[in-house]
Amino acid sequence: MQREIAHLATRYKGRGTIEYPVTRYDGRRGLIDVVWLSGSNPVAAFEIDACLRKKSVQKLLTLDVPMRFWIYFGPKDATAFVCSADPQRCIHLVLLNAAVFV
Repeated sequence: MQREIAHLATRYKGRGTIEYPVTRYDGRRGLIDVVWLSGSNPVAAFEIDACLRKKSVQKLLTLDVPMRFWIYFGPKDATAFVCSADPQRCIHLVLLNAAVFV
């Protein structure tokens, strides 16, 4: 899925990169699954998870981009989770049914 999302950036005249390095709020280094770039500027960030991971939300909030997406395909309710971790509502939650990937 990472490669497909990264490649999709070319349709919008951008460049997608996988495993983009960031520094989280706690000072630790992390990698964002996919980032779209316009020139050298990040314009969109994507995290992809099958479980509820607070550090994924933290990484998305760390990067200064106009669009942040968390793609979640796990069995639990992610809506309340992401709303509590992102009270400013900066992240767009994309819910995929896990049955799609069977």
